[in-house]
Amino acid sequence: MKYLKYLNIVFTLSFILFAIVQWNDPDGMIWMAVYSGAALVSVLAFLDKVSKKVLLSLIAVTFLSICMISPDVYASLINYNPNLQPDPMVTHTSNLQTEFFKEAGGLCVILVALVFQYYTVPRQLL
Repeated sequence: MKYLKYLNIVFTLSFILFAIVQWNDPDGMIWMAVYSGAALVSVLAFLDKVSKKVLLSLIAVTFLSICMISPDVYASLINYNPNLQPDPMVTHTSNLQTEFFKEAGGLCVILVALVFQYYTVPRQLL
C-alpha cells in the first residue's frame, strides 16, 4: 500500500502532458488551468500535504462539472455525424461533437485521480 502513492507521480506527469497538448485549443487556457491544478493536487497527494476535505470538495466540483457537460456529450452521441468536417474554431484535430467527448474524458481522468488520492491519503490529514 505504501508504494501506491507513487501513482501520483504518474498522474502528475499525465496531467502536465494533458496541459501541454491544450496549447492550440481555443479554450486551451481553461483546460491548461484545470490540468495544472490536477497536477498540483497530485504532487501534494504524493507529498501527503493535501487533506481529505480538500480532496472531497474537488471530487464534488469535478463530478458537478461532468454532470454539467453530460447533456452536450449525450446530444453529440445521439446526433453523431461521422462525416462532419473539423471546425478550426473548435480545434484543429476534431469537430465539436468529438470535443465534448474529449473534455468529458479528461474530467473523468481527473475524477479517477482524485478518488484514488482520497483513498490513499493518510487519515491524520483530516
